[in-house]
Amino acid sequence: MTDSELHFRKLERMYMDAVRTNINTAVYQGIHLKVDDERAEISLMTEPKFFHAANSLHGSVYFKM
Repeated sequence: MTDSELHFRKLERMYMDAVRTNINTAVYQGIHLKVDDERAEISLMTEPKFFHAANSLHGSVYFKM
């Protein structure tokens, strides 16, 4: 594994460790981060609980992503 790849895996682990704590575990189950050279991808399957009364994705989900 190159130094860059090791760094990317550490970034992924740091992000996921934060997700696994407190409220994030209950609210954002299934979130995934993939970091590569010049690219980062965060994915989360949307669920009805992420939408507010106007039937649009709540801003907190955008902020988390």
